[in-house]
Parts: sequence; structure tokens; C-alpha cells
Amino acid sequence: LRTAEGRAEVLLTPGVFLRLGDRTAIRMIANDLSDTQVEIETGSVMVDSGQPNLNTSVTLLYKDWKVHVLQKGKYRIDADPPRLWVRQGQAEVFAGVNKQPVSVKAGMSLPFAGVLVPERTNEPSRDALNDWSNGRGESITADNTITAQLDQDPAAGMPAADGFTYYPLLGLSSLGPAPVGGYSSYLPSQPGFYSIYLPGYTYRPLL
Repeated sequence: LRTAEGRAEVLLTPGVFLRLGDRTAIRMIANDLSDTQVEIETGSVMVDSGQPNLNTSVTLLYKDWKVHVLQKGKYRIDADPPRLWVRQGQAEVFAGVNKQPVSVKAGMSLPFAGVLVPERTNEPSRDALNDWSNGRGESITADNTITAQLDQDPAAGMPAADGFTYYPLLGLSSLGPAPVGGYSSYLPSQPGFYSIYLPGYTYRPLL
């Protein structure tokens, strides 16, 4: 998969999303859920991982280095300059064959080099990939929250008399779009969650 001017999101295993920035290329090496391996060829990627399942494993490869995601968290790999950033969670990195892994924890980065030395670092500069990935993560969290609420109380997703849908778990009212109220049935996409598929949406054309 290769992007030019655009971004892409790939679901690697349940709850683990790989997001590609502009001018980024990846190659699937192994697609077994118990041993998913993706090679980063160029560009920048971010991994947004939920709590890993015992039966799944995700490893990212860049040249001679392997990054194994161990915990729920947010990770970024840049090819130029080659580096791993761990914003949340923990990863282990292997260099070459039969070498002991190096642990990289939250708030640390690791330049890909012959000798791996993790370093405490500040957050990398915000860019379009960072902002988009954060928005996608918020959207997915919101969608999952609404779905869980509807599973518990299906009536909560029923449109109110005014044609708007009320989501009590998120505190979204049925008064209409922001700033007056919450999310309406008129707009398929609204600011904040970057989502066009929030469950419970209905479409009613403007009169």
C-alpha cells in the first residue's frame, strides 16, 4: 500500500489500527492474526493499539529493525530520520538476528541505529498525520461508546420527536448541532469526532 497525497487507515488486528501519512509505503509480510507483520518502506506511520489480545501479535519492520507492540498505546515510526516514538504504552525493538530486545516505554524515543539506545524525549512536533490520527482515535472511541450504550439500552438511540437523536452517555442533546446542542440528523459529518458513521444516525432532507 502506497500513499501519495492522502492518508490511509489499516485495521491490522482487532483494536489495532495502522495509519499512514502522505508519501508513505508499507508492505504486508505476514497476515496471520497471531503473527501480523508489516514492513514500513518509506514515510511515517502511527499505531493506535487497544489492549492486545492473547491470540494476536503485531510487529512493525523497518530495514533491520523489528518493533513489537506490547501494550495498549500510541506509537509512531518515521523513516526519515529513522526513529520510533512511544507516546503511550511499551514496545520492544530487535536489531538484527538473535539479539536481545530493547524496551522502549512511554515518553521515550529510539533512533534506529547499530546500537539501540532509548532516550527520554519531548513529544514530536504536531503535524497532519498526528492530528488526523488523534481525530480518528476520538471518532472510533465515540462510536464504540455509542454502540455500547445502544447495546445496553436500544431505546437510547431512537430519534426524539424533533428528529434529532439523543446520546445520553456522551451528553449529546437533541437540540441540534453545536453550538446550540449536540449532533443532529441533518449533518452526516460534524466537528469534534471526525466521524461519518456514528450509529443511530438518520437522514431527513431539509424542508
